[in-house]
Amino acid sequence: MTDVAADSLFARLKADNRLPSPPGTAIRVTELCRCGSVELRDIATVIMSDPALSARVLKFANSPLLRTRRAVASVREAVLFLGLRTVKNIALGFSLASPSFEPICPEFDLQRFWRDSFLVAVTARRFAQHLGSADREEAFTAGQLARIGQLAFARGAPDEYSQVLRLVAEGLPLVEAERKILGTDHTQLGTRILTEWGLPDVLVRAVERAGRSSLRPDSQEDALAHIVHLALEVLPVFSHKGPLSELARQAARAVIEETLALAEPEWQDMARAIRADCAEAAVFFDVDLGGGLRVYDLYADAQEEAGRAALAVQLAARDAHRLRRAMTDRLTGVANRACFELRMAELLRGLSPRRFALLTIEVDRFAQLGSDLGLAAADRVLRQVARRLRTSLSDVDLLARWGGPRFVVVAPRGDRHGACVAAVRACRAVERSSIQLDSQPLQITVSVGLVYSSDYSVPVDLETLTNDGQRQLQLSKDAGGNTWSYLGRTASQAVAATQAAAQAPLP
Repeated sequence: MTDVAADSLFARLKADNRLPSPPGTAIRVTELCRCGSVELRDIATVIMSDPALSARVLKFANSPLLRTRRAVASVREAVLFLGLRTVKNIALGFSLASPSFEPICPEFDLQRFWRDSFLVAVTARRFAQHLGSADREEAFTAGQLARIGQLAFARGAPDEYSQVLRLVAEGLPLVEAERKILGTDHTQLGTRILTEWGLPDVLVRAVERAGRSSLRPDSQEDALAHIVHLALEVLPVFSHKGPLSELARQAARAVIEETLALAEPEWQDMARAIRADCAEAAVFFDVDLGGGLRVYDLYADAQEEAGRAALAVQLAARDAHRLRRAMTDRLTGVANRACFELRMAELLRGLSPRRFALLTIEVDRFAQLGSDLGLAAADRVLRQVARRLRTSLSDVDLLARWGGPRFVVVAPRGDRHGACVAAVRACRAVERSSIQLDSQPLQITVSVGLVYSSDYSVPVDLETLTNDGQRQLQLSKDAGGNTWSYLGRTASQAVAATQAAAQAPLP
C-alpha cells in the first residue's frame, strides 16, 4: 500500500462524484465550530434551517441519558445545554445516515456497518470517560468515523469491493484484502475523505492512526487515536457471531485488564452500559441495528475453556488408566502378553535399539506346586516371583507375563555378555529369596532361556524369537531347572561360548 495509491483512488472517485459527502448543514456546523469566536446563536440558526436536524438536536437534549431537570423546548436552548462539540457530533452523525451514503455494493452489509460504527463510537466515549485521556465527544465522533473508508469503497468502487469481501469471507484479513484488490485500505481513503470535508485535524489524525498498535497513550497527539484503537480491539466482544478466536479474546482482555485496569464485575457493568448507549444512539439516529446486541462473556468463556481443559485432562488420565489396565496382567501387576508383543513390534520395526536380549522364564515344577498347595497359593507364588524378577532388571527392561507360570523379559543390551548377565540376575533374584506361604518358607527357582537379537544374520520375526527362546528354556528345565541356557548350552557352557563369540564381529 502506498500514499500514491490512496491519492489516485481518491482522485478518481472524487472526479466521478462517487465519494460520500454530508449535507451542507453538517458541513456548515462543523466549520462554525472550528471558529474560535463563534456565537451559539449562529450555530442554532444554521441548525434551525434544517428541520430534521433541529428535531434530532431537541430529541437528544431531552434524552433520558442526559437526565435534564426540565424539558428543553428550543434549538437555541438545546445548543446552549449541549455545547458546541456535542452539537457538532450530532450534526455529523445524523448526516452520515443520509441516503447519500447508501452503498451500491451488494455484498456490503450496511446494517452491520452501522451497528459496528455506533459500537466503536459509544465504546470510545466510555473509554475516554474512564481513562480521562481524551475528550469523550471527540472520541465518539472519531469512533463513528473510524471506518468511513469502507462505506466509500462500497459506494464508489462496488465491483472491486465485492472482490474484497469475497476474500474476507475466505479468511483473508480485511485490510490485506483491500490492499490486494484496491492498492490501499479504508483507513487511508477515509482520512482523505475527512480532510476533504474540512474536519478538524485531531479527528483526521485519530482515524488515520487508530489502526496502529504502536501508539503512545501518554502522547497528546496519539491520545484520541489510542482510545479509538482500544474500542476497535474490543469490538468483536459485541459484534462477533459465534465463539471468539483465541487471538481476539486475548486482545480484548488485554484492553480490559491491562489498559483499563477493570476487574470482571466492573467490565460487565461497562459492557452493559455500552450496549445501552448503542441502542440509544441507534434510536436517535434512526439506524436499524437488527435486533438486540449480545455481549460476549469473555470470562464465562474462559471458565468454559478451563472446564474443557480440565475435562480433557481427566479424559486423558482416564484413557491412560484404561490403557495401563489393558496392558497389565491383573494377577501379578506386570505387563501382559499384549504389551510384550507391542514392545517387540517396535523393536523389530527398528523403532527402538536393535540389539536386545529376550529372556523366557518359567517357574520350576509349578504344576506340582499348584497340585500340592492349591491354586490360591500358586497365584501368590507368581506374584512373589514377579516382584523378585523386577528387582533384577534395569529401568529400560520390560517384564511381562506370557501366561501360566511363564514370564518374558525384553532387555536392550549392547553385547552378548550383557545379555548373559541379565539371565544370571533373573535366576539369582528368585533363588536367593525364599517365598513365605502361611509362615513357611518355600524355596522357588526359575529356568531361563536366552536369545539375543544380533545372533540372527537375517531379519527375524517374533514367532522365531519366541520359539527359539522356548527351546533354550526347555534345555534349562531338562538340566534340572534353576539355570539358564543360551546358544544350545546351559549356564557355564553358555558363558564359555559367549566369551568366544564376543571375539567375533557383531552383525
